[in-house]
Amino acid sequence: MKDRASGGRGTAAWAIAVAALLVVGGGSALFPTIRMQGQLIGVALLAVALWRGDAGGGGPRSAAPLWLLGALAVLFILNLIPLPPALWERLPGRDIVADGDRLLFGAAQWRPISIDPDATLQSALMLVPAIAFFVMGWRGSEPRLYAVVAGILAAAGISLLLALVQVALRGAPATYIYPTLHVGLPTGIFANRNHQGAMFVMVAPFVAALASRCGLPDLRSMILTGAALALCIVGTLITGSRTAAALLPVGLAGAILILMPPVPPRRLAAIGAALVVLTLGAILLTVSLGGDALGALGNRAVPLDDARFRFWPAVVEAVRATLPLGTGIGTFRPAYDLFEPAHLVAPLYVAHAHNDYLEILLEAGIPGLLLVALFGGWAIMAGAAAWSSDGGNVNRLRPLGRAAAVAIVVVLLHSLADYPLRTTTLSAVFGFACAILARTARQPATTSLSTPGATNRAPGAPVFTKASEQ
Repeated sequence: MKDRASGGRGTAAWAIAVAALLVVGGGSALFPTIRMQGQLIGVALLAVALWRGDAGGGGPRSAAPLWLLGALAVLFILNLIPLPPALWERLPGRDIVADGDRLLFGAAQWRPISIDPDATLQSALMLVPAIAFFVMGWRGSEPRLYAVVAGILAAAGISLLLALVQVALRGAPATYIYPTLHVGLPTGIFANRNHQGAMFVMVAPFVAALASRCGLPDLRSMILTGAALALCIVGTLITGSRTAAALLPVGLAGAILILMPPVPPRRLAAIGAALVVLTLGAILLTVSLGGDALGALGNRAVPLDDARFRFWPAVVEAVRATLPLGTGIGTFRPAYDLFEPAHLVAPLYVAHAHNDYLEILLEAGIPGLLLVALFGGWAIMAGAAAWSSDGGNVNRLRPLGRAAAVAIVVVLLHSLADYPLRTTTLSAVFGFACAILARTARQPATTSLSTPGATNRAPGAPVFTKASEQ
């Protein structure tokens, strides 16, 4: 009983470990030392999750994510298997590398599909924290799942506090964990303000799921949850990220729908009004904090001069030259360098395509894009199942599953203009969301049983109900 109330030392330890990994995971492959710290914490969490997991609890799971993970592992292996020169030289886009081998070694060499095997191996290692979070979500008991959620929210809170310090000190370099081009704008625990914004959009529905589980009295729940959602809005807007700002209504709508009972048409207006009030209040707070985030957001609202539009055509040309197998997972930078036109060469190099689907197509070719399509199809069906009506019975993890579905949608949409899953923090939260969705999409509905001293509200039932329904 103590563990179910999230008061046990075990659940607190899980939350602390989760928050620690997420806090150190805001960088990318450009910061290998800090990234390795996150990987080591991920290995420890993975080991404990496998050892102490509750594999039999929580009902049936969808096996689709396991098959997709297996297919991804096979793709990594195929990328790293050396091929004979006669076969490797026939792969599209290898002409320059093959010519270099002849100049250096006098003959073509055995090489894998990946043009940079070290980068591919590093990409595989970077998945360790995400796999650890997936296993925690897959095998964890209900209290442990919510301990992970608490750790995610704690990491977001730490990132917001750091972001406010960055705003208050006018972007003092000492307040940034990573070197950044976004000096003056808050990046929190991240190296990129877009990822900071995406974090808060993903967190919003999990705030609602945790509030739904706690079952606080209506007024107190509305105040605390509304304040938490307002902070999510503030954390998103002060980054000045256009993509995060555009996705903010998705996260907020998901959060409010999780908290509300089944929504008849007459309540849609109330939901819209709540969104407007939350947003306006958060904007006023953001303005009062100072900084140039909202001004930057307004000035960049029409992205006609965005650098993405200048180098995307070069990425498309690289894709055409390397299909159908691509250049290897994690090899965007050397692959792009091979095809970058002279007029785009500048002191600042292009580290990512800023469109993960385009980058996956360049790195993993048609097989990678097929995996993305299969995952997207599963996510749509599983998300629809998580949000479907259950005839009045309440599934214990249903709010958490709905939050996971919203977070996955946010990441998939954000990937159209950025690379959120190439950071340890966001990929870990994504892995957890996938496991939760796999569990809740297949779980049968359960009814609640009254116990002495407990309310008749089933765990996971909507928090915001009429007073007469309490």
